[in-house]
Amino acid sequence: MWNLKNNTIIFFYADWCGHCKTFMPIWRELKTKINTEDCNIIEFESQNLFINKIKILQGYPSIFYINSNKNKTIEYTGDRTVESILNFLEKNKN
Repeated sequence: MWNLKNNTIIFFYADWCGHCKTFMPIWRELKTKINTEDCNIIEFESQNLFINKIKILQGYPSIFYINSNKNKTIEYTGDRTVESILNFLEKNKN
């Protein structure tokens, strides 16, 4: 279960999306490199009712980071590489 006091990375995707299919292996590798004691990892597929209710997405795949210390949500817009996303997480964790 998630620790709501931790920072959280959320991945929104759609099974039918070509960009998501291309990004999925990168996402799987990224998940193995994130310390889950410090950061929650959450995934939502486009058919999830939660996504349909909030309607915050401009497109798929979308990645958001919630910094629990600052109570701030940041959309990730950088390169879709493990290294770039890890650098983004490190930069925004405090």
